[in-house]
Amino acid sequence: MTTTNARAKSAMMTVPAASVLAVLPIRVRTRVEELVGALRKTLGSELVSVVVYGSAVRGDFDAERSDVDLVLALKSDEPEVLERIGRALRLARAAARIETLILQADEIEQFLHPIGQIERAAGR
Repeated sequence: MTTTNARAKSAMMTVPAASVLAVLPIRVRTRVEELVGALRKTLGSELVSVVVYGSAVRGDFDAERSDVDLVLALKSDEPEVLERIGRALRLARAAARIETLILQADEIEQFLHPIGQIERAAGR
């Protein structure tokens, strides 16, 4: 593991899903749980992870103005995979302002630690 990779992994904090969801209003929490259940059912092992970020994790979620930010890590982002989950994502967005960013699982490290990519590009 390179120094950059080690720093990226140590900078990531894992918070139990129950802790993150507990700060959300019950209506929003229910919609997140329904979305994750639908994704698991539809995608099976294609769904690698669901990551919550933004105000729900920082602890400053405001039911009147905040959205819920999710990263979906998928094994594949092929069009047919995305088509299978499109309806569920649209419903979640309309029902509870759940916004999703979809990445292939192998892109997660690059997304979470862009400084490492800059360092690699500069030859450090």
